[in-house]
Amino acid sequence: GSGSSSERMRIASDGKMYMLGKLAIGDGDDPANYSLYIKEEGAVGDFLARIDNTHATNGQGLRIRAGVGSAGNSVLLLEDKDGTDAANFEANGNAIFAGDVTISGGDMTLTGATTSIIGEQSAGANRGKIKFVTSSSDGDIVFETTTNGAGAITEAGRFTHEGHFTVAQNINLGDDKALTMGADGDAQLWNDGSNTYLRNNTSDQDIIFQVNDGGSTGTEVMKIDASVPSVNVTGHHIITTS
Repeated sequence: GSGSSSERMRIASDGKMYMLGKLAIGDGDDPANYSLYIKEEGAVGDFLARIDNTHATNGQGLRIRAGVGSAGNSVLLLEDKDGTDAANFEANGNAIFAGDVTISGGDMTLTGATTSIIGEQSAGANRGKIKFVTSSSDGDIVFETTTNGAGAITEAGRFTHEGHFTVAQNINLGDDKALTMGADGDAQLWNDGSNTYLRNNTSDQDIIFQVNDGGSTGTEVMKIDASVPSVNVTGHHIITTS
């Protein structure tokens, strides 16, 4: 406009192109029909990488695609300013991150051939709450690990779709840490390092022992009734006195 000119683009003798402004590919009417190809020198028809806007039907999605001429398993490699790998997206669908992955205000959905698992950190009053949900019919949530550094993966625990939880090994509670049962914490079982305690916290509840006697489940063999106080063993009363 003023008659003066300034350098905007330079193509160096080594093949590098330098630009001082934006690089626009395509036109404003239909940007989805244009792509940026990265090729090796002298390559015909093949490309190492392609960047375009054709992934979404409305032309608003960005797609980065590795070409058949690219070597290795990586589709997209992100590096920091020092050239250290920060994230690597592989052709098999795996993503490897060098640091933490933070999801703010949304869900993380993992979808496999037969199941989907959603990890959700709720906001507001429920912040800090983590949910694992399986969307498969009758699907379980399974925790697996390796034992003593062995390569084989073994199941460590499972939440079944009926609401049961099973573990492959013991459940260890420290001293004075109780197993609490009932909706209102009605009963507790714990050990203080010296003795084992079974306590009823709810008023006027007895402690009843039941067995399976010849296929008859729920057969009462002993009841501790603190209101008497007495211990009833298979129909015989044992009266306690102070």
